[in-house]
Amino acid sequence: MDSATAQVVLKLQLDDVDAILKTLPKTDKNGAVNSERVAFAALGDELLRKWNNLRGQAFARNIVQEENSSREAYKKLLGEEQQAERDHDLACRLSGKPVPQRPAVQHAYAMYKNVADQKSEPVNDKTLADKDLRSDLTSMQTKPSKNGLLSGKKRLAEDDLKPDLGPNSFKRARVDDAKDEDDNSITPNIRTTTSKKRTVSLDPAIFRENEDGRTKRAKLDNPTNESLLSGHDGTAQTGTLSATCSSCLDIHAACNMLQLPCRNDGDVEAHAYCRECLTRLFECSITDTSHFPPRCCSKIIPIFNCIPFLPSAVFSRFVAKREELEMVDRTYCSNKTCSNWIRPASIVADTATCAECAQKTCVTCKNERHDGLCPEDKDVKKLMGVAKAKRWQTCPKCKEMVELERGCFHIT
Repeated sequence: MDSATAQVVLKLQLDDVDAILKTLPKTDKNGAVNSERVAFAALGDELLRKWNNLRGQAFARNIVQEENSSREAYKKLLGEEQQAERDHDLACRLSGKPVPQRPAVQHAYAMYKNVADQKSEPVNDKTLADKDLRSDLTSMQTKPSKNGLLSGKKRLAEDDLKPDLGPNSFKRARVDDAKDEDDNSITPNIRTTTSKKRTVSLDPAIFRENEDGRTKRAKLDNPTNESLLSGHDGTAQTGTLSATCSSCLDIHAACNMLQLPCRNDGDVEAHAYCRECLTRLFECSITDTSHFPPRCCSKIIPIFNCIPFLPSAVFSRFVAKREELEMVDRTYCSNKTCSNWIRPASIVADTATCAECAQKTCVTCKNERHDGLCPEDKDVKKLMGVAKAKRWQTCPKCKEMVELERGCFHIT
């Protein structure tokens, strides 16, 4: 029973209780009448409480529906805005104009983490002084040699020649050499990094245009620029923050894409699918048996790896249809108004029984059940070929084969 119907039923019951209470006397010395009045009053209060609860639930449901519709509208507008930005960047490249740099889109967790760090550690002169003191003590623990200083300056110069990737795109923190009045005093290059921490961010500056005009991810010369510090031992492991969808060729965040091990010859990136393309692939495999099971490079895509990227409704439909599509010789109900798939458990002695309409279907010819041998059976076809060659006949009553040993070829 839906909420609106339940409210109507409760309203009618409340009206009936009110009508009964009006018929009962308000003051009576009879204890039975007073008990009846108290019982109906308690029943009315209970019905009124349930009715108020249903109204509150309906109000909350309306708020949630409005919020969901607003979220969908915002998601659609955001997608249109991102597509407009990509079109504008492509137009700028085709016309030879510089592509405008837009602010980096940082992951929500990283933004919340930065805000939490700022709240937990106040920034003041004393805190900055303590950080500088710790940095100086760390740099003074080992006295750099002359060769080490020269190599450090060389690495710093090479880093300055590399393209700037933005403050949020794996830019390693460094302390430039201080320009001191004394030319002999050189401050060693200090590189700080944070261990055991993952940072996810997207920066349009890490994309560049190849010679073919298509936008691909920039391949950094130094692999440490796109490394993530992860693992229990704090070692650096390479991780990609964005990838190109193999279906729509759009660039998405890696956390929203299914990464596959297969790749084409000469490709640097392995194949990956975004949520929208993966959903369309599974929906197509449900409706078109030639696309089942979902594959990439003729290899079956692991189903359990796709669960985080598929809507629950699509995954439920796929699981419900999986048993049917995995069967090679499927049997459907011969009733044209039903045509439901009949499970193997409902097939007995080459006769399938539909669980919906109880129609009997021959498993061999897929038509309505019939008596005798099925003409579509391959063994029966061989028998009929031999009978035709030897001019055998079938009994008109029991339909069994009759072999003529002697006499004429005539049956009466």
